[in-house]
Amino acid sequence: MEHTKHPILDSLKALLRLFKKKPAIIQLESTGNQPTIYVANHAAANGPFTYELFFPYRFVPWGTHEMCGNISERWNYLYHVFYKKKQGFSPLKSFLIATPFCVISKMLYRGAELIPTYKDLRLSTTIKHSIQAMQNGKNVLIFPENSEDVGYCENIDRFHRGFVLLARRFQHNTGCEVPICPVYYNGKRNRMVIGRPVYLRELHKQGVCSDDMIANFFRDRLNQLNRDYASV
Repeated sequence: MEHTKHPILDSLKALLRLFKKKPAIIQLESTGNQPTIYVANHAAANGPFTYELFFPYRFVPWGTHEMCGNISERWNYLYHVFYKKKQGFSPLKSFLIATPFCVISKMLYRGAELIPTYKDLRLSTTIKHSIQAMQNGKNVLIFPENSEDVGYCENIDRFHRGFVLLARRFQHNTGCEVPICPVYYNGKRNRMVIGRPVYLRELHKQGVCSDDMIANFFRDRLNQLNRDYASV
């Protein structure tokens, strides 16, 4: 697949790989050479960082739109939401991490070609840009985990449905199905498991038809990947 080159970001990632141990990667089935929607657990701050450095396929990620805003928006999200609320860090620790990271985060996310996500009608823009990326041969990595109430958990309780909408819209716009592939990263064991890709038509044949049912199917599949492979 063709992917945009980012010399500065690629050089930075090569440097960071020297300081972070590569996870054991278990792939249960090849995804082939077609654009794929990867749905993965967030694993707090460790997950996106690890995926960016070591995931065996190039991708563009979805991420909250606040991280694509101005420096004040980025700092407020990082300090108040990501570190204090979702990760339970102290005010001091949250401040010490959020303040320097908000300065460089825009450059990092731009280099990663992050696609901003929204909780309102602007989600249509997210879908549009994602379809364009896949039509250009790129994979999309999405973290559907609902972390609003209790933060990031090893056993995922709820999934957002945006990735199902993306798969449906892609098929509607192009006439082609896109595989959806579950991925689980266990930070404690430093293991990443890439599951079997699934198509919507397979789920429909099993009676898994609604967006909620499909989201729950992949939530359960991720938890199963952790129990069977990542945490053992």
